This record gives sequence, C-alpha cells and structure tokens, in this order.
Amino acid sequence: MRTHDMTRRLGWVLGVALAGFAAAQETNSYEVIAKRNLFGLRPVTENPVTAPPPQSDWKPPPDLKITGMVVLPPVKKVSLYSIEHGKPPKSYVLGEGEEAGEIKVVTIDAKNETVRIKNRDVFVVLDFKTHGLKPTDILAGPLPLPLVAAPAVDRQ
Repeated sequence: MRTHDMTRRLGWVLGVALAGFAAAQETNSYEVIAKRNLFGLRPVTENPVTAPPPQSDWKPPPDLKITGMVVLPPVKKVSLYSIEHGKPPKSYVLGEGEEAGEIKVVTIDAKNETVRIKNRDVFVVLDFKTHGLKPTDILAGPLPLPLVAAPAVDRQ
C-alpha cells in the first residue's frame, strides 16, 4: 500500500508540474504572432516619431595667433590673438602656466620663438612663421573705431 501511495503522490506532483509547464508554454508560444500582427487583424500603427539623437556640442577650438613675445628673465609672456567663428576676436597676454578660459600657456621657448599652448584639451605648438598675426587676420574681425581728436574751439 505504501508504494501505491508514493506512486500516486509522485504522479500527482508530476502532473501538476507538467500542467503548469504546458500552460506556460501555451500562453507564450503564440503571443509573438499577435504582437507582429502577422495576419493584419489590427490597424497598422506608424512607428512613433523618435527625436533625433542630440547633436554634439563640440565646437572647433579658436584659431590662435601670436602677436608678440616678451622675455625679460625671470618673466616670459606671450601676446595671443584668439579668432573664434561667430565671436569677436580677443587678445590675451599670458605667462607660462597661466590660462584664460580654455587657453593655457604650457611653455614659452624664446630661443626658437615658439609657444606650447593647451587649447581646449589639444596641445599646439605655435610659432611666428605659421601662427603669426597677418594683416588679413585682423581684417577678418570687426574693425576698431579710429581715434579722432576733437577740433579745438576758440572761445573769445
């Protein structure tokens, strides 16, 4: 009687487990077809318009020109002209290790007349031959107002 009881319990447990497994298989096996709308039973919905991926906010670094260099030991300074698209040009006078905004002077080599700059996390070596300020560079920016002396008025 004991083996018959054990067999019955084992059969009952296996039956419940298989029924649960079969029920899980039946509900999941055909859902894919319904989701794909394979037979066109539901109206077709357009894919919602997704927003385009955000544009990168990266802008090119400003073009730097050397306008002068002063080396009087222990002072080393360089005069820079920054030309950035869409903005008025700016002038800087910086020494070694000094920075203004995203422009940092790393080293000034007076012997070779070069300056190593960190410009928006990009290291650049500037020299007067290739990065010296030319008259056409100045004209690219807004022209400064000329200084005009007022005429003398004779009050007698």
